Amino acid sequence: MQDVDGVQPLATWKPHSDLSSMLFELWAYVGDVVGLYNGVIMTETTIRTARLRRSLRRMTDLLGYRARPSVGAVTEIAAFADRDQTLGSVAFRSSTPTQVFESQGGRVSGKTSEYTLSSVVKAAGGGLNEARLLLDPATASAVRGRPVMFVWYDVIIRQHATEIVSVSSIKAVDAREYVEIRVTKPATQIPDPTDYRMVSLASPSQRAYLRTGLFESQDGFPIGKTDPLLDSDIHSLNDGLGLPNGAPEEELEHTISPQDYTDEDRKQSFVELDSVYRSIFAGDYVIVQYNSYFSAHRVTLTEEIQLKLKGSGSPDVFLPITRLRVNPAIDTAKVLDTKPWSVVIHYNMHDVGRLMRLAHTELTPDIVLNTPLPLEGIHDKPADPPTRFILEDADGKGVLVNGKLDVQPNGSATLTISGPEWDGGLRVPVKAYGNVLDISRGETVQDEVLGDGDPTQAHQTFKLAKTPLTYFSQPGAASGVVSTLEVRVDGILWRERPSFYGAGPNDPVYIVRHDDDQNTFITFGDGVRGLRLPTGRGNVRAKYRHGAGAEAPPAGAINQIIKNVTGLKGVRSPIVARGGGDAETSKDIRKHAPASALVLGRCVSLADFAARTAMTAGVRSCKVEYAWDEPSQTAGVKVWYIPNDPGVDLGDQIVADLQAMSEPGTPIRAEAAAPQQRVLFLNLEIERDRVPVDVEAAVRAALLDPENGPLAIENTPIGGPLSRSLIVGAAKSIAGVLDVTSMYFAFDHPPVPFPTPGLALDPGQYLDLGDFDAVRLVVSAYHAESRGCRDLVS
Repeated sequence: MQDVDGVQPLATWKPHSDLSSMLFELWAYVGDVVGLYNGVIMTETTIRTARLRRSLRRMTDLLGYRARPSVGAVTEIAAFADRDQTLGSVAFRSSTPTQVFESQGGRVSGKTSEYTLSSVVKAAGGGLNEARLLLDPATASAVRGRPVMFVWYDVIIRQHATEIVSVSSIKAVDAREYVEIRVTKPATQIPDPTDYRMVSLASPSQRAYLRTGLFESQDGFPIGKTDPLLDSDIHSLNDGLGLPNGAPEEELEHTISPQDYTDEDRKQSFVELDSVYRSIFAGDYVIVQYNSYFSAHRVTLTEEIQLKLKGSGSPDVFLPITRLRVNPAIDTAKVLDTKPWSVVIHYNMHDVGRLMRLAHTELTPDIVLNTPLPLEGIHDKPADPPTRFILEDADGKGVLVNGKLDVQPNGSATLTISGPEWDGGLRVPVKAYGNVLDISRGETVQDEVLGDGDPTQAHQTFKLAKTPLTYFSQPGAASGVVSTLEVRVDGILWRERPSFYGAGPNDPVYIVRHDDDQNTFITFGDGVRGLRLPTGRGNVRAKYRHGAGAEAPPAGAINQIIKNVTGLKGVRSPIVARGGGDAETSKDIRKHAPASALVLGRCVSLADFAARTAMTAGVRSCKVEYAWDEPSQTAGVKVWYIPNDPGVDLGDQIVADLQAMSEPGTPIRAEAAAPQQRVLFLNLEIERDRVPVDVEAAVRAALLDPENGPLAIENTPIGGPLSRSLIVGAAKSIAGVLDVTSMYFAFDHPPVPFPTPGLALDPGQYLDLGDFDAVRLVVSAYHAESRGCRDLVS
């Protein structure tokens, strides 16, 4: 063979010198090969460095660690039925991605399929001190330019008067029709919180005037102070209260005592009118107006008096007029005594409409929890009212809640939601579904023949036809999950064990193992540890479900009933499936296996709780700490976790699992960590012969590497310091990077430099720059100037 650049293939190599040189060169070849394989062997014999799945499996088996298989997601759906019935197992298919979910049965009713929540408004507080008020169009009769009076209960009955300056019909932001009135003086005297439903609005239809200078009176001005209210007057005045027409009946239930009246509340004024007004009675309300001044009062006494007509001569001419006594007293300083004919007394009040509030456009837990929410329409009372409901908003967002349905004999109904709380708001209109079915991912294989039993074979092994085998998270299970596999031999159910250790020769047990492709293998005993299979043809059979993984259909995607079920018309799935997880990768095994070996089947230390939480399907990262637990008034375990899918709540599942693995009564709380989403800019100085784009991509990949990158979500500390030196060190480890010249958070006002020595995060927060395809980490590189150029410029 012809030489190529002076190099010969090993097969044609021949020594060019004596035997000693030949032996030395041969030994060099052997040393290189041995050194190479020694390095590989050393790498593959340590869990932290092993890369081959076979090596990891061999070492983790010694620890008793079983890698978590693929786990199926679970969720709840709402069923629409046209009859009352109990469902058996029903299968449903999602549209994207195509996955099968199954329900193991449940009770449904044609009367509880769907409800619509009526508009929810805030009953108390704010809004009455504004110049813009809303009335129910069905009851509104306000007229522009007329006075209006507010009447409400605040220890005693109080009133406030102003003037209507405009009346218009509007469609507000909550999509409801209202009559809007604007007034000159808002009802600032109404304290917060006051239930707006307990405020009455009234307007007068008639008017009277003060007596003029044509009458002679010893009191002079027709308005003046008089004796204060006596206790007997108060009792008489509040018999029936005498509120304006249309006032809420609830106001009549208040009991008012004379002790509730202060000295200021007892003051009265007399008012002498210009004529006889027999349609004004004690207990009526009147409004005193002088130019832009309005005040509301209650008539406590009416009487007819005779006044002499000024300049009538002899004999004297007397004319009757009406004299009123009103409470509270009129502020005479605001009523000019030089023009009494300009003062108008408005009376004969009538209701001008029911005061309304804008309905909430979003329903949050603090608004609706433990409050009876009216439902639209007329409803039949179900024989077995549901206690769980799915709420779905206008955007398709859904939450599962506990609630009590109350249907009145007239068909009106309310729903009282008792919890649990949810994040964010539900945009109206909101529907409530009462037929809730628990479903889980996986399609059932009913009776698969695995093969024939042969007692002459030890550790006889079979492979399931469908993959992957479905597992579900189960609190307290040895590995945190439980299989759906049932194996029967000759119709008798055998039991699964994690290993054959401790099994006797007559124990009908088997073990389950998975390869890297998630194929499932079932192995039986050898007659020493575990019973051998008996002879039979097709006598080894399995029932199981297949289908699992982290990928889950979005909200609303589970909408197909695979097989028609009588009485079941359709389903809705507004709640996102949760709890699914892919089989553990080699990276996960290297991280979790050593930590799990310390747990020993029981959570005692914080490290134990953290290791157990990290094994939960759907958990990307976690932090465990001791914290004060308010409900139990003692120290407890607080778990912060980052879910694989943002918005998925795994708190209840984590708490149930940890409580099953720890001392009974240990306070444990789990909460999703809050992402602090910011945009981080890194400016790099690189070598002149490097391509900036290549260096930028390499630095970005190093910082966001899921295994070692300091800015990867898996490695970002939760509620702890994020060191600046780690970021700089990872960036400068890339070939061609000379320095990190600046590092700052953009789009803050002004931009904030990354702090030194590091970023302090609040408890339960983590820095979220996204995964590798996100754009919240921006790396910019520029070439360094040569030293000679710098010196020349200087």
